[in-house]
Amino acid sequence: EKRPAEALVVQGPDYWLYVLRVRAVGSESDVIPPLLRQVWETFAFVEGGT
Repeated sequence: EKRPAEALVVQGPDYWLYVLRVRAVGSESDVIPPLLRQVWETFAFVEGGT
């Protein structure tokens, strides 16, 4: 069964591409959760990470 999906693609400072794909799950919902928007709004790269 196909469900709607969205992808967030971010290019890091090292030119790597990072992809987060979110798909609606469950039998009653075809709505992508607002979590994707929350991740997109707060996603950041931190210099000097371990």
